[in-house]
Amino acid sequence: MYRWCLLFVLAIGWQCAPPAERVVIPAFYHWQTQVALSDTERGLLDSLAVDRLYLKFFDLDWSEQYQSAVPLANVRAGAAPLPVAEIVPCVFITNRTFLQSEPDALPELAERVAAKLHALAAGFPGARVVEWQFDCDWTPTTRDRYFRFLQLVAAQSRVPLSATIRLHQIAYPERTGVPPVDRGMLMYYNTGELRDWETQNSILEDRTAAAYLPRLEDYPLPLDVALPVFRWGVVFHPTGAVQLLNNLTTADIEADTNIVWTAAPVRAEVRAGTYLRGSYVSAGDRIRLESVTPVALKRAADRLQHISTTDTLQVAFYQLDPFVAKVYGAATLRRIVDAFE
Repeated sequence: MYRWCLLFVLAIGWQCAPPAERVVIPAFYHWQTQVALSDTERGLLDSLAVDRLYLKFFDLDWSEQYQSAVPLANVRAGAAPLPVAEIVPCVFITNRTFLQSEPDALPELAERVAAKLHALAAGFPGARVVEWQFDCDWTPTTRDRYFRFLQLVAAQSRVPLSATIRLHQIAYPERTGVPPVDRGMLMYYNTGELRDWETQNSILEDRTAAAYLPRLEDYPLPLDVALPVFRWGVVFHPTGAVQLLNNLTTADIEADTNIVWTAAPVRAEVRAGTYLRGSYVSAGDRIRLESVTPVALKRAADRLQHISTTDTLQVAFYQLDPFVAKVYGAATLRRIVDAFE
């Protein structure tokens, strides 16, 4: 039946309907090291009836000093209990970790990662661990080692595993492979070319992202979706280097007389060296401000309505931050979630 539905989709350009009884569940990512939620963040979670947080537990990167993969930026639980019943520990892994790790080192690496996840989870006694998630933008070169690592970790986990999936991995699964996990989390952002000054918005270029969507129905993993509710400033240095300043706003630009607009409220130029959001920017640096409007978020949700044919869909916003409540608000985010039903 599914095959005939898919053929029908390809023939006329429509999409198969999701299950009639599908449950759509809002969630948030928390990517800071210290998990100490503000009253504003707690209020937003309560207003949306969010019961699941995807918490970054640590990064995993290759150390030249130790000639081994090492954990960095371990999560630290706050004093107050989390206002959610479920957590998903997440591990961000650099691609070079698998470029450098020898295949025979993977069993020990998987064992150390699993042990660390179990140990850190003890810091959140009031929340139930429902899944482990791994975030790695693997390549064809590192695919086999990464997938083998996931299999080894799964053998030591007491919960299902998920992996983040980028749009290019949806479009070319025969090239990139499909990770051996229970679910995928489609990261529907960072779709534009960050390092190109002419890019309008690298966080979410809708037409670029939409071009990948015809392959969604073919993807062999059940998928959840992560949508962007973050903002940043992209600083272009004359040397060609690019720097990100999280949560940079138009007010930050307008408050500094050393910076002038060249195309307000999106592009600016530094006329004299100054500090911006705690980082030094030099004369000649150019700045592009990027964020995702509620209208763009709703458009993305409409495009992704039929992302998964399973009976449960997690719609996770990246990331939890006090400014999210101010810019979007619970009512707007609820409309985004409802668009998937």
